[in-house]
Amino acid sequence: MTAKEMFEKLGYEFKKELDGFKSVIVYSKTSVSVNCFIRFYSKMFECSAETENKILPLHIYKDELKAINRQCEELGWFDES
Repeated sequence: MTAKEMFEKLGYEFKKELDGFKSVIVYSKTSVSVNCFIRFYSKMFECSAETENKILPLHIYKDELKAINRQCEELGWFDES
């Protein structure tokens, strides 16, 4: 199963964005007035929960961690030393 399929199974929506000249992979979902984002860019990822006036760290569960690791693997981030 691909990372995209894993995230979609968890209720996340996939999209690509541009950050300057770089492509950013974004998975997002809305849960009880909180927007949850997992973004992959520049060999790092960011997990955040955003409300109308706050940006907070997103607590992730085991299945989300598996999907994050799969995305990093697909991006080739584990191949480099």
